[in-house]
Amino acid sequence: MRKSDLKQLNQLDVLFVCTDHDRGFFYNEKHFAQLIDTINEDLIQNNIKTGTISRLPSKYKPENKYGNIYSINNLLKYNYILNKYSKFVYGDISRTSIQPVELGIDMWLRVIDRTKPKYIISIEPTIELCIASKLRNIEIAELQHGVLSSVNYYSENFRAKYGQMGWPTLLLCWDIDSENWAKKNIGKYVKTKVIGNPWVNRFIRQDVNDNLVIDEITNLPDLKKDKKNILVSLQYDLTDKYVNEVGIPYQLLDFIKKDGNEYNWLLRIHPVEIKKTGYKNLDQKLKNIFSNASNIEWDKSSRSALPALLLNTDLHITWNSAVTIEASWFGIRTALLSNDTSNIEKYFSAQLENGYASIIQNKSSAIGSWISQYISKPKVKNYRSSYYDSYKVYLNELIHKLS
Repeated sequence: MRKSDLKQLNQLDVLFVCTDHDRGFFYNEKHFAQLIDTINEDLIQNNIKTGTISRLPSKYKPENKYGNIYSINNLLKYNYILNKYSKFVYGDISRTSIQPVELGIDMWLRVIDRTKPKYIISIEPTIELCIASKLRNIEIAELQHGVLSSVNYYSENFRAKYGQMGWPTLLLCWDIDSENWAKKNIGKYVKTKVIGNPWVNRFIRQDVNDNLVIDEITNLPDLKKDKKNILVSLQYDLTDKYVNEVGIPYQLLDFIKKDGNEYNWLLRIHPVEIKKTGYKNLDQKLKNIFSNASNIEWDKSSRSALPALLLNTDLHITWNSAVTIEASWFGIRTALLSNDTSNIEKYFSAQLENGYASIIQNKSSAIGSWISQYISKPKVKNYRSSYYDSYKVYLNELIHKLS
């Protein structure tokens, strides 16, 4: 079974690696990884041979995902069992040298030796994949997909027992603020390059030949034109006592129900929550909460491309979602309701300093005051278009390197 996984692999110029969680958009009957597949499309259009592999067992059939998909589910499952056995026998002890079988590096070496990529792009590539790519002298780029922080993936503790082996070669950053954080905190391990957010870039540019963008812009929620639009970004796995079962802060819910009738409310359910709970269940819960309110919408708001939605948004409210960053590129102000102000100030320091975001007291009255203060003001002057040029430079350099 493992051999069949490997035999199907062909030689590639660029290997993309992601997971089902990264495929948060559904277009033309296929699960589309917004960040990865935007770059993938651009490379394919330039006759670069690409392929995509999931670094975790995928629930989607290859034909239901965008791109040239290779399934290595059997190989991943075998490697998981092997690692479990290894830890059971030898224990989970610190290592300062590379041990391929124990770390699962051997699996990725086999994948790389079959595909022979000149370049690898991944979202949070595993330690094993990073080590394997470096053993074969292949540059591996990690594509930023959210807030950068010294927790989990970008923490030195994450790789401490491997002697800090397993960092990607390059971190592709959304903006200069992210790059500054990376240089300060992990610069001794990883090179950085600002390319903007590839998914957002295509909506900023709005190429008339980009059917995906045109389709999304023309298929936005149909709301009352005489009302301002407020986007609410819901999150998954929030266990805070101030948030209800679908991720809406109770005080915000109170304001929407009592005083929110003069605005349109776009409730965006997180893609991971939809996968986890099921859209039908979430839809029914929201219907029970809001009945038939004509100014509250969540179906198209959750399924539409986020950048298309932001083109039609006046204000943004969230607990502490990374959409705060994306909203800032469109000049949209965000109200952050989380009471964990120390982490909020770390995650969104640039947005707070530059007037794109505010930490608001989690009270209905405070939410109302913030909305009244900013709802009719012009959007914040932004620098969103400058990063499209950065992306084009990166893309052209990559194509030249691969040619």
